[in-house]
Parts: sequence; structure tokens; C-alpha cells
Amino acid sequence: MQKRPPKCCYPDCFNCPYADCRNDQLEAEDYSESNTRDYEHYEAWNDEKLHRNAGKDYHIGRQTAAKRGVRPYVDRHEYNQSYYKRRREEILDKIKVNYDTNKNTKRCRKYVTTHYEQAKQYQSNYYRRNAEKKREYARLKYHQKKAQKEVVIDGRV
Repeated sequence: MQKRPPKCCYPDCFNCPYADCRNDQLEAEDYSESNTRDYEHYEAWNDEKLHRNAGKDYHIGRQTAAKRGVRPYVDRHEYNQSYYKRRREEILDKIKVNYDTNKNTKRCRKYVTTHYEQAKQYQSNYYRRNAEKKREYARLKYHQKKAQKEVVIDGRV
């Protein structure tokens, strides 16, 4: 902020000696007025009353409340759905034109061949790290299946 220029008669700006007023400072009243206005926007948008200077959530809510009235489409979700419904075929045709299966297949094969050793190494490391867990899980499943097969016929198992 700048200091007040010399010969400034701020509240009485009509009698200011300068052709273009150079005092662009906000006074305490200006701050309180803007805060009150923002607080009213927040209350109207959120239907909540919060204490002023309530923290980060309050300030974020105040900003979004102020922006909400300016946006051309308040509810983007409905707009996007209606746009897609109107132009569904056109969008799908554009995707199909740009998608080349041969090019994609070649790219996938190239990736698999170049990363084969890495994938193999990852699998062996994974098995080594989790070998005991896998064995325990296999034992558990084995005993569960065995318990299901046991059927009592004429008092015998």
C-alpha cells in the first residue's frame, strides 16, 4: 500500500487538489464492508452461519459462493450429460477414426518384448517375498475343501 499523498483530504475527495486521486488505500471501513458482503454471500450459498475469521473452510466457502453467481453453468454435470446425449454418435465416431488397432497392437507387442525381463524379475521377487503367505493360503483352502467333502453316511465319515 502507498502512503497518503501530501495535501490529501481523503474523506472529502470532491475537494481533492489532484486531478486523479492517488490515494488507493483501503480504510478499515472498506475492509469491514467487503467482509460483511462476502459473509452474506456465504450465508446465502451455504445456509450456515459461521463466525467471522472462522478459518480456512470459511474463506474457501466465501470464495466459492462469490464465484458461483458468475459461472455460466452452475451445474456442469447436467450440462455435460445433455451435451453427451446430443452428440453421442459424433463423439464415438471421432474416437473410432483416431483409433488404429494395428498401431496399438504393434505398440503393445513392442512394450511386452522390451519389458519382458523386468516383468519376469518382478514376478520372481514377488513370489520370493510372499512364498510363505501363498503356502499358508493354499493349506487353508485345502483344509476347507477337505472339510466340505467329508459327508456323514450311515454314521460313517
